[in-house]
Amino acid sequence: MKFDCNSCKNLDMRQNFSLIRRLVAVIVFLILCMELFSKPVQKDTAQQVAKFFFNNKTLLNNAITVKSSYVSLKDSVPTYYVFNFEGGGWVIIAADDVATPILGYSPDGYADESNINSEAKFWLDDISGQIRAELSKQIFKIIHLMRNGRMF
Repeated sequence: MKFDCNSCKNLDMRQNFSLIRRLVAVIVFLILCMELFSKPVQKDTAQQVAKFFFNNKTLLNNAITVKSSYVSLKDSVPTYYVFNFEGGGWVIIAADDVATPILGYSPDGYADESNINSEAKFWLDDISGQIRAELSKQIFKIIHLMRNGRMF
């Protein structure tokens, strides 16, 4: 089969460029949407993840009971959960899927928010700040798209 270049002359290059530009805009928009919409992690879900993770790390293979838990808030927004287990051990779970789910753990001891060393407090405050900042960026991206986001 021979390719006929005369048939190519009938194509309007501006229409092709416009179509390609729109296609690229749609692809970019879809990528932004996937990145923009992180979801908060509910406490029950975080607890299940913590128990599963702790069970796998400690190889206890028995029922794990949460002794206590607390949530860290940054500007009234949950940033992470801490779960302490009966018999010792704890896991820190991100409260939003914008971050890595498991932030920290120990197979022994208890994480006590009222009795934490300064280095750990600094690290946890920094983690909370990073999670909160990422959520704020997402909000500003959405506002920007709504105001100026003419994609086509």
